[in-house]
Amino acid sequence: GVRRRKRRGRGLSCRCPGALGAYLERTEEAFGWRFMAMITSAHLAVKGFLYQTVQTAALPYFMDYLGCSPQEYQAMIIVAWTPWSMKGVIGIFSDLFPVLGYHKRPYIVASAILGTAVLLLLSTLPLARAGPSVAPFAAVLMALCMLEQALVDLLVEGKYAEKMAERPDTGPDLVTWVWANYQTGVLLAAALVGTMADWVGPRAMYAVASVFALQVVY
Repeated sequence: GVRRRKRRGRGLSCRCPGALGAYLERTEEAFGWRFMAMITSAHLAVKGFLYQTVQTAALPYFMDYLGCSPQEYQAMIIVAWTPWSMKGVIGIFSDLFPVLGYHKRPYIVASAILGTAVLLLLSTLPLARAGPSVAPFAAVLMALCMLEQALVDLLVEGKYAEKMAERPDTGPDLVTWVWANYQTGVLLAAALVGTMADWVGPRAMYAVASVFALQVVY
């Protein structure tokens, strides 16, 4: 009996790469590689890496560059994170007002362009010299960046929920793909942001983040 258990354990270990390949093949066959790429774009790059980068850089940006007090910083963060509480409104608006017959695509593209422009603005304006009086303006800009992230998260989530309803037999595979990409994006940002902040500062980090904000357009 012990020998049989050992043999089974070795067999399971050997089959792990094959199991991963079978999972990818099964998921691609059910949902298509283009849709899987969209999930990676939205959840790894935008919701994972971009969100973690913007969130982590906000503290040194407001307190070191703009000279905000802890109380002022908290007020600015409340403003900047407001779009995440508006996801219901965003969903209703996109459902009621399609653009060229599309309920999701134009909104994602427009928000990505806006988010990219805002990040570039945050990375280039000499806000540090202006002092804390510019902090409300920076908070509004950051809120527009968060609008992209909340909108992409909501609309792509709605689409993959629709796909799961169409293929309930493979729906859990898609959930695995979504969360694997999200956690990978968060992990990459956590590994890189601290080092980047020390080397180039939070403003340059927003310039790097703009690439991740824009790529979802493609």
